Amino acid sequence: MTYESLAGPDFGRQKKSLGRVVLSIVLKAIVPFLVIFEGIMLYEKHIFICVNQRAEGERVSCGEAKGMELVNAFKEGIKKRGLKTKVRAQKTGCLDICEWGPNVVVYPQGIFYGKVQLADVEEILEEHVVNNRPVERLMLRFSK
Repeated sequence: MTYESLAGPDFGRQKKSLGRVVLSIVLKAIVPFLVIFEGIMLYEKHIFICVNQRAEGERVSCGEAKGMELVNAFKEGIKKRGLKTKVRAQKTGCLDICEWGPNVVVYPQGIFYGKVQLADVEEILEEHVVNNRPVERLMLRFSK
């Protein structure tokens, strides 16, 4: 005897209906928790480093000026400080402010840094990320 034979001729339709009911119950249980976390950042600070590269002869781009080296330096500095669960650094595409590159932006403050060099990474991490004091000399200021 099979489960299907015990369930009767409508087993397939009931099985699909049961699946929908179970899915509905699961979603009703999970969605409230998802809504609670809406708008909350996973990390205290999120650092985006532009690594965009263009073809030769086009507009200047950040990736040409040590983009991935900057990403790796930020990641190493975060790891060294034991901040991997609080701070994330990652590469990003064009931030469309190429002439001031290499560019870095730190969220949640939305502070943009320009002309960032490898020698600046430690200062940005220590001053801005750890001590919440943006590095004024590297900040880009945009008018509205």
